[in-house]
Amino acid sequence: MEHKPFLLIFLFVLLLGLGACNSAGGSEPEVEDSSGSAVGNDDIKDAPPADKISVDNCAEAGPGTHQLVDAAQGICFLYPDNYDVFQGEDGSLTLYVRSLLNTEAPLASIHFASLDGRSIQEVIPDYPSDAELAAMSLLTIELGSEQATVLDNLPGQDTNRRIIALHDGLVVDIMVARIGADYGSVGEQAEALYEMITNSFQFIGIEPEAPLLAGPECPDAPTGTTLFTNAEDGFCLLLPDGYAVDDSLTTESGGGETAVYVNSPQDVTHARLFITVEDAGSLTLDEVTTAKRAELESAIPGFEAIWSFGYMMDGVPANQIDQVPGQDLSRQVVAVHNGILYTLTFVPDDPAEGSYTDMQTLYDMVMDSFSFTFTDRNGGVEVSPSTPTGSIFGWVWHDVCQSGKEGEPSLTSAPEGCIESTSPPGSYQADGRKDPLEPVIPEIVVRLGQGACPAAGLAEVKTIETDISYSFAGLNAGTYCVSISPLEEANFSLLIPGIWTYPEMSEGTIGMTVTLEEGQNVYDINFGWDHQFLP
Repeated sequence: MEHKPFLLIFLFVLLLGLGACNSAGGSEPEVEDSSGSAVGNDDIKDAPPADKISVDNCAEAGPGTHQLVDAAQGICFLYPDNYDVFQGEDGSLTLYVRSLLNTEAPLASIHFASLDGRSIQEVIPDYPSDAELAAMSLLTIELGSEQATVLDNLPGQDTNRRIIALHDGLVVDIMVARIGADYGSVGEQAEALYEMITNSFQFIGIEPEAPLLAGPECPDAPTGTTLFTNAEDGFCLLLPDGYAVDDSLTTESGGGETAVYVNSPQDVTHARLFITVEDAGSLTLDEVTTAKRAELESAIPGFEAIWSFGYMMDGVPANQIDQVPGQDLSRQVVAVHNGILYTLTFVPDDPAEGSYTDMQTLYDMVMDSFSFTFTDRNGGVEVSPSTPTGSIFGWVWHDVCQSGKEGEPSLTSAPEGCIESTSPPGSYQADGRKDPLEPVIPEIVVRLGQGACPAAGLAEVKTIETDISYSFAGLNAGTYCVSISPLEEANFSLLIPGIWTYPEMSEGTIGMTVTLEEGQNVYDINFGWDHQFLP
């Protein structure tokens, strides 16, 4: 395999030698924003020399677009106005629609790293197989004032396209995921997102202490909606016309409460929303969620509170508990921001109720528009976000091996997805590689511990049947252990008999040690299980 890095470098040398080429064949591509207006390089004002370019030279936002200015990293560009922006503690940027885990929309991310004297060939990642290398296409484009290398059809959680540029000693690495014909309309949206970012992208003078500016702090109110701002509790959001608001209420603990209703907070014929804002102390989102689950289950005999994760409120992770019993079934969303606990309770969360559709409309509008105004409730002083934002995501999946059924003729070679083995499942076992079609295994207890493996006791979650099956969010920088025991009661009937195939072959407790930097999101902490009596 030692020839592969050489081949990749050769291709880059060849392509960089053709620096005049780009994806548009010499013409500047355009993309329409949501209003139908074209966004292209002509929208960028004539720029002065590179070392004097300022924010004034950035492309200006128009209908359907927002402007992002990250002067600390020296970049600006336009993005669609239905996207939110999450900034990690390491300065990385993620553009997403509603949730980082939303697979029904494209995702884009931008990472920055010091060049440290490396060449472009040393920056480009090495791909380990001939098939992956053969599937890639490479070209060069002009990104702002620099030549950038584009790598297309890259394998990963989703097929993606990466743009890598070098500027002022910095590596700028842009990734657009779920791009290509295989993703249908989502792939088309990803192409448009790619075009909008790259066509409007501009390098600007670096201001190390400058805050990120991404769209308006509070959204504009389209026809049929009303913008509500609660300056004291530090948030704003959109509401459908016809709703009234009372933000003078208080909770038993002295926190603020806002009621959103049609006729009155007691009106059960219309959808309602209650937002409470309380001191979270030093509790993380997962700790708050665990405490809230325990509180609900002790107050309501027989109720098992199952929460789901992966939601975002203005770049802040949030968890959700559905169909909470009470006077009416409710949906609760919780987030921790700047040491403050925000709880949004939507009523009714009951499809049998006539106002359920209105509740869903209210929920969608509020979750899409909710913005923190970064104020201190004791006087309106602007503060910096300090909530731990690190996270660990992964899959627990059924590693499928179609090795034949009992009574069928013996195989003479390992079938696709299998490798030869002397392990308990038989002569063949699954290969430890996650295929996109292999299913996740729901209801598996995954444990998190502080420190290197073996460690547990910090938190636990159950996997769910979705694109990403488990998550631990709101984590500080540090070292953690993610582990699963197939022998504990909750997992035994779901896994035994069988064997782990990833990250290693094992029949007992398996774990992976993960070290997080501040605000880092680590994906692909995965565990593959081969069921003995399943395909």
